[in-house]
Amino acid sequence: GGSPLLLVLPSDHAIREPALLLEAVVKGVEAAKEGWLVTFGVEPHGPSPHYGYIRGGEMLEGRACKVDAFIEKPDKKTARHFIKEGHYYWNSGIFLFSVKSYLENLKAQNETIYEASHSAVAYASRLQNSIFLNEKIFSACPALSIDYAVMEKASKCAVIPVSMGWRDLGTWPSLLASLLRK
Repeated sequence: GGSPLLLVLPSDHAIREPALLLEAVVKGVEAAKEGWLVTFGVEPHGPSPHYGYIRGGEMLEGRACKVDAFIEKPDKKTARHFIKEGHYYWNSGIFLFSVKSYLENLKAQNETIYEASHSAVAYASRLQNSIFLNEKIFSACPALSIDYAVMEKASKCAVIPVSMGWRDLGTWPSLLASLLRK
């Protein structure tokens, strides 16, 4: 019932200061309840061509900024320019939104994914408290990230800057670097 909020977090990230992420999430709740698709932008330590960037724009009642643009992994020179200019954040891939807003945006931005996902759930099997999606139907769903499929095209997308000791551990070199920093 209703339209609960979803907090979507990648499984291959490390967050050294989870209390700061929690504070940012609390800031984002009101925006998400108002229909905004909220993402959390990591305040960059320096220029990096390894991350996508988010350019923040107009302030939304002090709690978030409207997203002006998503920029996919720029070269080092462009990343330096972003840092110098300010209002650019690394794309953490962490999102907060209501189920209703997300599904409306998914249907409007990428109906193929919406229909495939809806069908996979409709034909899912259930065993006790577990739901098993219909593999054949779900495997026909295009493999696009939330960023490409929805966020980059949404008109009501907000970013909340956060400095939380974030590290992406999605590659062997980044995992090794994180282990060596301890």
